[in-house]
Amino acid sequence: MGDGNGRSHVRAAVIGPSVSVPVIEGRLACGTWQQVVLLELDVRSSRQRTVYVTVLG
Repeated sequence: MGDGNGRSHVRAAVIGPSVSVPVIEGRLACGTWQQVVLLELDVRSSRQRTVYVTVLG
């Protein structure tokens, strides 16, 4: 018996947990059609999440 969240774990494993984006002159160095998005894949919307942003340099 589980919590019914197996498919969310598989999706998260395929997508991966993090991304690194360079910052140039105080702006994200994304391409013309690129953007950073946050995906919540959990089936329970009541869970709270914490997003950590680390800027190096």
